[in-house]
This record gives sequence, C-alpha cells and structure tokens, in this order.
Amino acid sequence: MIFRHSAAAPYLHSRRLWQQMVNGAWLDFYCIGPLQRLEDRAGIGPISNIYRFHTANGKWMLHTESAAEVGLVRRDGDDYWGWVQILSENHIPFDLVSFRHSDLDRYRALIVPESGDVKAEDAHVLDAYVKSGGKLLLSGRIPDALACMGRPALKKTWPLRHSMYVRIRPEDKAELDVDGLKDFDLVQLRGDFHQYEPASGTGRMLRLIHDVMYGPPEKCYYRSVSDIPALLVQKYGEGMAASFPFQIGAMYREWGNLGHPMLAVGALDNLLKTGRRLKIESSPLVEATHRRGLKGRFEWISLYNHSGRLENSFHPPIPIDNVRVSLKISHPIKRITSLTNGEELIRTQKTSDDMEIILPKLDTFEIVLVEYAR
Repeated sequence: MIFRHSAAAPYLHSRRLWQQMVNGAWLDFYCIGPLQRLEDRAGIGPISNIYRFHTANGKWMLHTESAAEVGLVRRDGDDYWGWVQILSENHIPFDLVSFRHSDLDRYRALIVPESGDVKAEDAHVLDAYVKSGGKLLLSGRIPDALACMGRPALKKTWPLRHSMYVRIRPEDKAELDVDGLKDFDLVQLRGDFHQYEPASGTGRMLRLIHDVMYGPPEKCYYRSVSDIPALLVQKYGEGMAASFPFQIGAMYREWGNLGHPMLAVGALDNLLKTGRRLKIESSPLVEATHRRGLKGRFEWISLYNHSGRLENSFHPPIPIDNVRVSLKISHPIKRITSLTNGEELIRTQKTSDDMEIILPKLDTFEIVLVEYAR
C-alpha cells in the first residue's frame, strides 16, 4: 500500500502502517519530494516510530501467519460491515475468507453475513465444513441449498417495519451466557425477518415481537410475544450451525445497540461452543490481531489504541490500563514480553492450559510476544 498523502494526519498514517505490519504486509510510506523539504512534518515522528519498532523486532514480524480462528466471509453490504465492527470491538481476531480461495477447515468458526445470497455450490462447501466439525453462523435468510440447518421451510418474510423487536427470554440468556444481557429483555428489529418452520431437532431461541404499537411514547408497547424463533441452531455431522434469520450485523451498524453484538458473540462463543484460544478484556476501542511464527516457536497479540479518534480527526490516544489477555496454550512457556519496552509481563496460570497475561498500560500500540520452550 502506498500513501500519497500529506503527513498532516500523523496518527491516521501510523495506524495504517501498524495495520500493514501486524497483518504480515511490508511497510511503505510515500511522500512526493524529499523529506527535508516537507512543510508539514507532523506525521514524520509517529511514522518513524513504527519503522523503528519494525526494525528492532523484525525477527518476530517476518515469516508469520494469521492465528485467527474465525473466518468472516467477504461480502459488500451493511450486514458485513456490521459484523466487522462486532468482531473488532469484541477483540475477536478474524480473517476475511472466500468459498473458493480459502482453506475453511483451518477455522473453528465461519460467519456468513447476508447469507441469503449464498450460491448452491457454496452452500455445499459450508455443509462439508460443518459435517467435518466446523461451527457455522449465518446472518439473514437461510440458503435454500444448505442442508446443515435441516432445510427449514420458509413461511413468511416480514418486511422492513418500525415496529418489530426480538425478545430475549431468561432461558436464552442462560444459553448465550453473556453477562451484559442481564440488562436486555429485547432489542429492536428493523429490516427483513425470515420466519421459518424449523426442522425436527432444531433448537429454537429468542422470539419475534411483531404486534407492536408504534408512535408517541404513550403508544409504544407490545401486546404479545410470538412463538416465532429469532435464532435457530442445528447439529450436523460433527459440527453445528446457527442462524439469525435477520441481518443482525446490519442492525448494529444502523443502531449501535449493544444488545445486538451481545447476541452475536454469545451465539458464536457459547451456543456454538467454538472454544476460542484468545480472549481479551479491554475497551472496545482496542484493536487486536493474532499471529504466530511458521515453526510454532512463538505467537503474538498486537493491540492498537483507537481512543484518540473522533470522527475524521486523529489525536494522541488516552492510555488504557490493565489489558487482560487470556490464552490457551499447549506448550511450555519460555517468556512473555512487551515488545515496546522489552519487559516481561505478569502472567497467571489459571488452569493447566489457560493463562492470563496482564498488560499494565497500553499507549498507542503494543505487541505481546509469547515464546515457547521448543
């Protein structure tokens, strides 16, 4: 990637360089004319810091591969971009994948936004993935050719309305097991909702509320909760598939209601039991990337602090304290280090294969390096 811009947005350009580096790409910053003639030099300092960091830590940055365990099928719409936001804000590293050019079997879970557009041949690929043990999460209409959801019968598509909600019952909260859902009994629904008659043995969660008065506050209420499920889950072969029969990513992109990502992450982590190796507790403004060495001798988690961003302005970020990183390990640990200062980090062995790492302070960026004794 070549940047043919002024250096006037220093933290914007340093963020882009950081994203290149932590995703295995080479660094490149291009400006027209020699550096000593620049009349806008604000970006040179932050950009130089990234280059210095890369030079000092080249042996860890080069020859790595993604360690993300979630694949997000690349689409082009609000539902897709909503899922990008959901995964990023919940610190779930993911790869963008395609049906034909990606090794889908390497992922613990696949997410398919706008799933109603999936072609028959791609549906067969998803069926094979689930049958062999994969976990699949759909958002939108269930593809007609897909077998792993039990081929439910589509009874009706409720069109976009201002007066529909999804009811979150106590048993749904227990199954999804997300602490924040205790404060949500419903979330709004605006967009197509596909009502299915599930196949035998299909789990039926959440409920559609469609009988709603809409208008001034004194008229906004619902009379009843339907039996129409808003989340379906089905075992298939060695794996599982689940479907939100509406575009939950698009809901979050439009409304920003925190109930939507809680439902999404609960379905991914706890309903489908994906067993992710990496979990991070910190502000949603922290962006995380997970990579590993090709020979299995190390892996690292990159963290970038976006707190300085305000719409199209980029400012020095506010430091974030006590970022907690939980990582499941399978080999003895040699050392865990902060690459910005070279200091070893505090770690606690929670179980035989589960470890918690504490990063005391995150300024602009950090990489937590985990070296194995191999």
